[in-house]
Amino acid sequence: MTAVNEERQIELNTVLQLLLERPGLESWARVCMSLLALTEGIERFMDHEDEFPHRELRETVELALASNDPNAKLLEIASLQVFEYRVMSEDDRTLWHPLEESFQHFAERHAEKIRVWRAFSAYPNREVIESWLIARVSDTGVSEMSEC
Repeated sequence: MTAVNEERQIELNTVLQLLLERPGLESWARVCMSLLALTEGIERFMDHEDEFPHRELRETVELALASNDPNAKLLEIASLQVFEYRVMSEDDRTLWHPLEESFQHFAERHAEKIRVWRAFSAYPNREVIESWLIARVSDTGVSEMSEC
């Protein structure tokens, strides 16, 4: 296991523990696990270690837990820098959609012939990401979300 993978696992465990210990936020744990699974592997293309999804996610969760409205603050996950990265296949110029297919699957499907760059704007847009988050949290049993 590489150092990044070990760190990723530790960060994931920290995030899960924090969310599972807080009544009403347990469903966010599964959402965070899904998001990290979808983005796993992109770290090797990111400019700075502090942009790694697992690090930003842990920081976002910690800030949310310290806020008066953690559900609303958890929607800040939609602002993770991983959504600013574009991944395109070199063969058919297909763009990776981070909410629909895992990075690893996309890279494998295109035999690692991919191009990665940072666009400094979210893809999909923040509203789409927030809707995805709300839908996933709702699917896991949360009936109330704060108004955004």
